[in-house]
Amino acid sequence: MSNRTTSSSTRRGTTYASSSDSPFQNCNCGEPVVMRISWTSANLGRRFRGCSGIKGFYCGIFEWIDPPMCPRAMEIIPGLLKRISCSDAKLKELNEQLANVESR
Repeated sequence: MSNRTTSSSTRRGTTYASSSDSPFQNCNCGEPVVMRISWTSANLGRRFRGCSGIKGFYCGIFEWIDPPMCPRAMEIIPGLLKRISCSDAKLKELNEQLANVESR
């Protein structure tokens, strides 16, 4: 049985668990360290721990959880996300057109 504890944080409606494996349990500001997911193209989908910013500022605590992605994944994933975004926008447009036709 493990002695690991977890805490959670909500960011944009999604809850992420932060495990006690991190050397950082609390920020320099005294708040619990939270786990988030990077959405930058350089670190897409990569998890990291850092300051929650609850007190209105970030105290500087930061560490990567996941290793860097391979160069090939960094080439492919942004393009796939762009295609999904375009498909979602087209689907929304078509649903709006369908709703207009049905309301007539």
